[in-house]
Amino acid sequence: MSQTGPATRSSPAFDVLIPVQPTSMAWTAGEPSLSFPARQKRRGWSLLALLIGPAVLAGLGTWGLYRHGAYGSDESATRWAATLPLGKLFHVLAHVDAVHGLYYLTIHAWIVFGRGPVALRLPSLIAAVLAAGVITELGRRLSGRLDVGIIAGLLYAISPVVMFYAQTARSYAIVSLVVASATLAFVRALEAGRDGASSKVQIRRWVGYGALIALGGWLNEIALLAVVAHAVTLVVTGYPRRVRLQWLVTSIVAVAMVVPLFVISNGESAAVDWVTKPTPHDLLTLLRDFFGPNPVVMVAMIGCTVFACIPRLRTRSALKAGTAREAWRTRGPASLVSVALPLLVVPPVLLIVESELTTPLYVERYLLYSVIGAVLLIAEGALRIGHRIMGVNRYAWVWIPALAMTLITFAVQLPTQQLIRTPDARLRDFGAPAKYIGHHAQPGDGVLYFSSFFRLVALGYPDDFRNLTDVGVGQTPEQAGTFRGVDTSFEVAAARMLTHNRLWVIGRQPLGTQPTTLNDEERDLLVDDFHLVRLVQFHGLTVSLFERRSLRLSSVEFSHRTGAL
Repeated sequence: MSQTGPATRSSPAFDVLIPVQPTSMAWTAGEPSLSFPARQKRRGWSLLALLIGPAVLAGLGTWGLYRHGAYGSDESATRWAATLPLGKLFHVLAHVDAVHGLYYLTIHAWIVFGRGPVALRLPSLIAAVLAAGVITELGRRLSGRLDVGIIAGLLYAISPVVMFYAQTARSYAIVSLVVASATLAFVRALEAGRDGASSKVQIRRWVGYGALIALGGWLNEIALLAVVAHAVTLVVTGYPRRVRLQWLVTSIVAVAMVVPLFVISNGESAAVDWVTKPTPHDLLTLLRDFFGPNPVVMVAMIGCTVFACIPRLRTRSALKAGTAREAWRTRGPASLVSVALPLLVVPPVLLIVESELTTPLYVERYLLYSVIGAVLLIAEGALRIGHRIMGVNRYAWVWIPALAMTLITFAVQLPTQQLIRTPDARLRDFGAPAKYIGHHAQPGDGVLYFSSFFRLVALGYPDDFRNLTDVGVGQTPEQAGTFRGVDTSFEVAAARMLTHNRLWVIGRQPLGTQPTTLNDEERDLLVDDFHLVRLVQFHGLTVSLFERRSLRLSSVEFSHRTGAL
């Protein structure tokens, strides 16, 4: 192979044409990076290597998956919605959470395998495992080297935020899988157009891309911001007009398929009225999600990302020589940086701008899929640094520094990995209070939620509330088609309260000094006719037990519990 100009080589494992820079430029050029002529390897080894990241994530994901059986509010909503009959589920989706409707329907079918915490979380874990494999292939395909893909897959597998949602019964890990797959389909469709594949092959690949984009949109509308990231990739790369037009038509059709969800969810905007405009703390949280919660790790990961984005040698030379415009016109195909950097930057920026200008929708977990861009860039930068350390010999084990960095990163973040496998990692733990009530409640007891939000405790653990009567409900969640239901009037609630000798109050402390949403009249009735006999503080909420004053007064019990009965 000539080393005096660009050439191509065929990947022995996947028969993909990868542009190669001259050896003398391979390092500082950077796009595609690390592009020494590859040593021939057996297909079996290459395929096996693609499974390293998924295997690590699968192993780590099974560690602590049960999490003491604790659900948070979102997981309680998932469990309840997924276990509803289809007719009642569609009734709920007509009122709230249509944006998660496809996910609820998926889990509704999945519960044939079980309804417990592990069973409900397995789809997220499986999706994260598959996403690690897709990311590995993306890194290999875009960089031309398998080791870049392996490091990217490993970084994804050890990411605390990825593991957090891989062990959560919500749609975010599945959305990340779909976006990663759509990005891979996008790259393969571009390859087909670049290499002059048959029309049948090109159509098939674009149809696959469009189907994945539409699927991502139905799982979460924010996933469609990945389309804009792909548009940026097309802008900075040198594909013919025909290929750009194919992408445009495909994207328009795919987004149009999600329009019905836009219409339905727009009528449920009250469901996101709790979302506020992003603050500096929110942006710091996003950086921690992308690059790691440990400050040292964060700085190192950002450094690798910046190193990956250093312009290639010929671009810098063109800028110095004043021929940048010509270099732009002759820019090459998609590289790792041109795909990963927009995926990392564009969706967060667009969502932040949208939240500042219109109804805020910015929530960090909606952007979980941007971690894909982060790990690809970190892997690229780490391997470049490895070349700097190990030299430019194509047989040097340049992956050793990158692998060492990955292992050190995991070791440093091990306390975080341990924390996310405990109930305390969530905003609230509904499991411990539900089990406590189930153990101590007596037939005939009443329950008062403080506020209706805490009905989610009973939705997640219905068996523990079988002995309790909700004295404050006017319409149950099933009847109202919402997770909170509708509270009844005070007159009705008061009459019900006085028919019970014992009342459980779930939420914040009903008699505390802090402002509450508990009706003042209900509070007065508790003070006048009931006596507080037990108050237990759990993670994120309080459980109080009141008895009628006509009964024998017992001493008040105060305790703080973390799950033990």
